[in-house]
Amino acid sequence: MTRRNGPTGGKVSCAFNLRAGIDNDRAEFSVSARELREQIPGRVEVVRSFSEATGEILVPLGPGVHLTPHALATVALVFQRSPDVAMLHADEDRLELGRRSQPEFKPVLGPELLQARNPLRGLVAVRRSEMPGIGGVNADAERYAWALACIRALPPHRVRRLPVVLATLDDTAVVDEESERIAVEKHLLATGTAAEVLPGLAPGLRHVRYRLPSPAPRVTLIVPTRNARALVETCVRSVRRTTRYPSYELHLVDNGSDEPEALAAFDALARAGEVALHRDPRPFNFAALNNAAVARSDAELVCLLNNDVEVLHPEWLEEMVSIAMQPGVGAVGAKLLYPDGRIQHGGVLVGLYRAADHAYAGAPGNAPGHAQQLLVRREVSAVTAACLVIRRALYLEVGGLDEEAFPVSFNDVDFCLKLRERGYRNVWTPHARLVHHESASRGRALRPEQKARAERELAALRSRWADTLRDDPCWSPNLSLDSKVPRLAWPPRERRPWSL
Repeated sequence: MTRRNGPTGGKVSCAFNLRAGIDNDRAEFSVSARELREQIPGRVEVVRSFSEATGEILVPLGPGVHLTPHALATVALVFQRSPDVAMLHADEDRLELGRRSQPEFKPVLGPELLQARNPLRGLVAVRRSEMPGIGGVNADAERYAWALACIRALPPHRVRRLPVVLATLDDTAVVDEESERIAVEKHLLATGTAAEVLPGLAPGLRHVRYRLPSPAPRVTLIVPTRNARALVETCVRSVRRTTRYPSYELHLVDNGSDEPEALAAFDALARAGEVALHRDPRPFNFAALNNAAVARSDAELVCLLNNDVEVLHPEWLEEMVSIAMQPGVGAVGAKLLYPDGRIQHGGVLVGLYRAADHAYAGAPGNAPGHAQQLLVRREVSAVTAACLVIRRALYLEVGGLDEEAFPVSFNDVDFCLKLRERGYRNVWTPHARLVHHESASRGRALRPEQKARAERELAALRSRWADTLRDDPCWSPNLSLDSKVPRLAWPPRERRPWSL
């Protein structure tokens, strides 16, 4: 092994005689210099720039980044024992007054998150033979640029996350926002992605605003309801008065309303051209109502929208549609708020409470989230159907919502996991914001038959997605699955082996 020390490119030999905890107290391995020579073909090389790199496995470090004593041995063993791995990244922590103070426990990375912020300032390693070309970026942005290129070019199974702190960052690890913005712009240009890079919701963050095709694709907004006149009128009014998107239609699905004032109000909305009204009096089955409405539509995209949702700003649908039109994207979800401003939906965390639920529900509306998760567009395992945008062809490809197993609950989770199983990325965005009066139209009290149905749906979720519920790749295994707001998992929860 060699280590390239500093910008001058001088090399220093590294020999390991190490017995160290992989993440301090959870697991151990021992490795000697002889074992490394025997096991690792070629060299692991720590570099400040790629221009003079000669090693087989490169570990690029920026200023202010310090590796833990066992970091390189861990990298060497992972690459040796997992020949399919082309790139790996590990957790990191920040130093304040010499003490670790701000750990960042990372999800599996996707292009949306990586474009919005750079979470790879600590330990990252890549096989030099796998590095895509990244010409035309300056030295400050080089590491970020190749990370963007790698995440786009490599299949997800070839990028490995190590849920272990293997690097610390001190006060000299500053963010060059302009260099990172330029790197993202060049990356979008190289991939043929029509977009502009705008300032994000906090310093160091970015909002990549994709350009819509011209003409904008048509969207069918589907709003099921039973009675709930006031909620429906508020929903329809907010959509019609606020939405800037140029090509959409609003379909109101009346599921057996029997209140005269509701029936009259819905007819009035239809006569005024505010909605296309469809009567569907079958017993309540949320999945079936939406499936039937999608089948009636001939729009390129559909938006599932609850009747108790209010639009907050003009760009919400434009933001969601522009993401849904990107290659590889499945379902797109929005940031939903309770009427008092607290967060109702920050993405769905699979495995939460041995099922699935909304991450960050109940947190303050302006909360940044762990590692600024609530301030950036990012990949998630699932999003709620209270506000979900997807290409209609993809909706049909996976068979829509499961009407039999999940007539009311978890149909959106199952739907999103089916998309993910086929290789699509589900995305949550904070740049589309709506108010959700959660379940206001149906209430919360469950009759015995409703409770039995809910238990069947929960059992079906746990049976169908048993492996997935153990490990949400969009959540760190260092974080608990017993809290909607991120907390350390203690005692440490069981994790899958990561090929050491």
